Amino acid sequence: MTRRLHGRISLGLLFVAVALAAYAIFVSSPARAAGYVLFAAGSAMLVVGVFCTKCPEQGVRCAHGVPGMLAERFLRRRTGPYTGWDYAAVALAAVVILLLPQAWLVVRPGLFLVFWILVAAAAIEIRTCVCLACGNACCPLARR
Repeated sequence: MTRRLHGRISLGLLFVAVALAAYAIFVSSPARAAGYVLFAAGSAMLVVGVFCTKCPEQGVRCAHGVPGMLAERFLRRRTGPYTGWDYAAVALAAVVILLLPQAWLVVRPGLFLVFWILVAAAAIEIRTCVCLACGNACCPLARR
């Protein structure tokens, strides 16, 4: 499989994980589920704005596809190494996407387990297949 296919698979796995989390929240509160989906989408855009704008593989070269296209088309390119603020923004996004729904997932062990399996599978896909040939020398995940 190509790096581009792995990038799209990893995003698909994360999308399904977020959808499962939204469902777990929706069962008890549809309004909170809608809020989570909005926060997750905003957090994903934060990652695009912080990380993808510094990546040289924007647009059609992006292995993940959509994030690189969004960064190229709608956001101003930034240069230089990632800063502490960049890492803090990505950490905040991860907290919102991954940790916010845990109170609802933990009471549904099946969904909890599937959520974390999907997240782990996406992380493994990214680290072992997408990062292999990445041209972003400043990325901490890029293999040197």
